[in-house]
Amino acid sequence: MPDSKHTTLTCLMVLLLLALLTAPACAGSVQLNETSSIGVDQNLELKDTAALSANRHFLINVANDAGVKYDKDGALYGGPGNTYYMKFDGGGVNALHISGDPSNSYGSILTSASQSGVFYLTDTGGRGFDDDGILMLAVQGDVPNDFRVHIRASGYTWTPSPVANLKPTAYTHVDGTVDETFTKNDLIYGPQIWKPCSMSNYPIYCGQDMSDTQNTFQMMFIDLNAGIIGSNTTAGAPPLQDNGAIRVEYSFENLNTFAAFDAYAWCLNSNQGQGITWTNAVNALGQSATSASGYTVTGTPRPAPAAGFTANPTTGTAPLAVRFTDTSTGSPTSWSWSFGDNTTSMVQNPVHTYTTAGTYTVALTATNAGGSTTATQTRFITVQTPVSPTTVATTVTTTVSTTLPTTTAHTTVTTAVPTTTTVAPTPTATQHPVVANFIANVTAGQSPLAVQFNDSTTGSVQNYFWQFGDGGASYDRNPVHLYTTAGRYTVSLVASGSNGAQVKTIEQYINVTEPAPAPTTPTATQLPDYHYLYLKVANDEGARFDLHNNETYYQKNEGGGLNALWMTGDPAVPKGQTITTSNQSGVFYLTDTGGRGWDDDGLVMLAVNGTIPDTFKVHIRASGYTWSPVTEFVKLSSGTITYVDGSIDETFTKADFIYGPQIWKPAGQANYPIYNGQNMSDTQNTFYLMFIDLNAGIIGKNGVNTSAGTPTLQNSGAIKVEYSFENLNAFAAFDAYGWCKYTSRGEGISWTNAVNALGQSSLASGYSVVGMPASTAPVSIPSATSPPTDPNRDGLYEDLNGNGMLDFNDVVLFFNQMDWIAEHEQVSAFDFNKNGSIDFNDIVMLFNSV
Repeated sequence: MPDSKHTTLTCLMVLLLLALLTAPACAGSVQLNETSSIGVDQNLELKDTAALSANRHFLINVANDAGVKYDKDGALYGGPGNTYYMKFDGGGVNALHISGDPSNSYGSILTSASQSGVFYLTDTGGRGFDDDGILMLAVQGDVPNDFRVHIRASGYTWTPSPVANLKPTAYTHVDGTVDETFTKNDLIYGPQIWKPCSMSNYPIYCGQDMSDTQNTFQMMFIDLNAGIIGSNTTAGAPPLQDNGAIRVEYSFENLNTFAAFDAYAWCLNSNQGQGITWTNAVNALGQSATSASGYTVTGTPRPAPAAGFTANPTTGTAPLAVRFTDTSTGSPTSWSWSFGDNTTSMVQNPVHTYTTAGTYTVALTATNAGGSTTATQTRFITVQTPVSPTTVATTVTTTVSTTLPTTTAHTTVTTAVPTTTTVAPTPTATQHPVVANFIANVTAGQSPLAVQFNDSTTGSVQNYFWQFGDGGASYDRNPVHLYTTAGRYTVSLVASGSNGAQVKTIEQYINVTEPAPAPTTPTATQLPDYHYLYLKVANDEGARFDLHNNETYYQKNEGGGLNALWMTGDPAVPKGQTITTSNQSGVFYLTDTGGRGWDDDGLVMLAVNGTIPDTFKVHIRASGYTWSPVTEFVKLSSGTITYVDGSIDETFTKADFIYGPQIWKPAGQANYPIYNGQNMSDTQNTFYLMFIDLNAGIIGKNGVNTSAGTPTLQNSGAIKVEYSFENLNAFAAFDAYGWCKYTSRGEGISWTNAVNALGQSSLASGYSVVGMPASTAPVSIPSATSPPTDPNRDGLYEDLNGNGMLDFNDVVLFFNQMDWIAEHEQVSAFDFNKNGSIDFNDIVMLFNSV
């Protein structure tokens, strides 16, 4: 027997789909360009550009067709793959250089007017090598559409070592590590006046006037697919080709302004961690640091274009639609039309409709960086008055049968007599001119997006031809087109009949976005006990000391363990503090005052209260000392420890909360609070938990060998933790844990920070953050001009398109944007069947309410 529910839903879906094909368009505004054709070169792939958001701590895309050579940073830093991370945690401008001669490893400041040439990337740092070299190209001002630059690089390659600063010993020279041509479309960053660096507002080229904010640049990054080997890496080794530098050959086409090259270097494992931390030093105007180097190229100014155009048709009756085609040479970048009837256009190839009879002079001014020229065609367009229909009396000869009597006896003669009859006139039908027009039922949404186009052309139309902007076309009058790829699409309709044809184009009319990712609801389970647990860490790389091969740490806590480990806002106050803040980013420290005095590895537990939004994120960056674990009775010495700035630098999401909901944290006793002052009798106020390995140890004053004097430790040996929340809507608490390999309590976690339940007052520490409640006010749904409203004030927003009433357009909008609503709106405001989610049954409820 069929499932009646699914049968009903299937029928309703068919009805809704039919409704989508016939329903009027939802309320929405589009920007029309009269009846203009699209104003961009259709052969160009257009990309939006945007200035970089900060001078460091972000991921970049490279322009190479093959992407990055080492696709590792996205996973480590919580971003998309195929990117490099601009880290730059201090310094980074004293090791990397650009040189015209590889034997001059400290580089030089080079300026050239040659549109092709060679330069080198060198390294003089103490570490002495970089696993990969990256080139930044910055081009000044407006970049012409036919701009090209060919880059060919050669250098050494090797397999980066996961061991920090381990110099490569096996490397291979590759002639042509990159050999590729890049275009205007690859300049996806900018416009701006600075380059990424450890310092903000750092110049792009030597001598740049940083006060001139109008002299902007667009930029691209090119992976050279080779490493840089300096003299500090190869001392005593055989001579290397180009002294271990990366050789870069460039060749420009149509560089009309000014370009600057800058060098960047990426390493897998260095004192600064993984990522890009080095660039060539440059001086701003008035500075004179001797370490500066760079390479700039002065372009060849482009001459002004030679304006020209054609039109079709040039004569006809009003209203007359004329398509103008730009034929200018010299690559203009802007166009200004005067149609002779006091109207203008800035579109390259417009369609203009003349509504009044007359003879019109047309002019086009074409402009580029080299200047402007104007082409004028006098009395070019002739528009005639349309002929009105006339009524004409028509004379028709007819034959009438007439009977006449004669005098002949017994004889009757019938004679045909011609007569003239006036027949009522028949009007001649008027052929109305074609005026093309159309509208779509939805103009924005996630792919795949089905759009119903409705023709509203006036006049005598015989044929229709649609172009949807993604390569698709149709000859139907009212087609439905499915957009499967994100992008902005220009739509054109050519309507034609016996009285002519006209084109209607709406530029970038349909905006299709990527489908929203499925909500990452963690499969969380409450911890089974307060101790004797294997705790899985949220880090992408798992546990630092994964001795059990399961990405976990063993939490023992066989009683006690609450008097040694602390959390504090000041490492000079090691006994810790109880801190509560509403700051969504900040710093705290993990300290140790125990008799043993050190922990081989520190972890934090993050607990977040209540329902966690899908967009929740927290970025954690930690810095501290690392060492190889030693036996219980051997104190740490300064010669065995290394300070790591950025031992972890990673973003965590809702999916990393795999424990909970619960009200207690693992400790040496049951039902132990998560934060100071927690009411343990409130069992409804639950938390989800994640554990983060900080990849550094904690050193207290009792943990250091002082036989040779007490060494001065950064942050007094504490682990520094920097956090930054996004979309924390409730309350969060951090807790500290310490792991050791060799102790009197054996291997595992036996320490955490002490906290007090409500009413207790023993010495404690902790760090809590009060979140920012999410707004419950609905926002405008794609293709609607106003936010949804609640017409009957029942707490549900039935009026999705914001026109003040519930109608069938709201059902259509809900059907098209259901996933978007679930992702961006307050679910309870659109959950019409009150089952806790946005689903097809809500559409059924809304449909039945219309």
